[in-house]
Amino acid sequence: MSLVEHSSYARPRLRAMAVLAFKRSNVEDAVLLEREIHAASVDKEDYEERCKTLLHAFLTNPSLGKLGKQVCHMSDEQLMEGTVVQTIQREQKERFESLHHMLEERHEMTRRANDSTFIKCRKCGGNNITFTQKQTRSADEAMTVFLECLTCKERWRS
Repeated sequence: MSLVEHSSYARPRLRAMAVLAFKRSNVEDAVLLEREIHAASVDKEDYEERCKTLLHAFLTNPSLGKLGKQVCHMSDEQLMEGTVVQTIQREQKERFESLHHMLEERHEMTRRANDSTFIKCRKCGGNNITFTQKQTRSADEAMTVFLECLTCKERWRS
């Protein structure tokens, strides 16, 4: 179906939806807006996508109706400006960046800890050490740490 064929049945319905989205009875504005969308569209899918995007933008941000047909040439970011969607996306981005920063810090701390091992084997001086902790005394005392060198199998506790 060509854009012209599509226009014959869908355009009046989209104009009516645009009037509702403008939240006013100014049909002329809706017709001008729809004509601008139609002129800028390359095919049926593009036309429908532009209409859906703009109608959603008008419903979430009624102040766009004051801009008239300028909205046809606005980016998605500009259409979302001042809406709940923009607020949610900004908060998600901030949370993601915060989490990313925290993970980078933890990775750096782990890398530094692995670069310079604090415990060395008493027997061979190696730093390939594993440890376990066990509560050998009463609960109000510290746990006992059992260490083992993976190189020479030396065991000790601290």
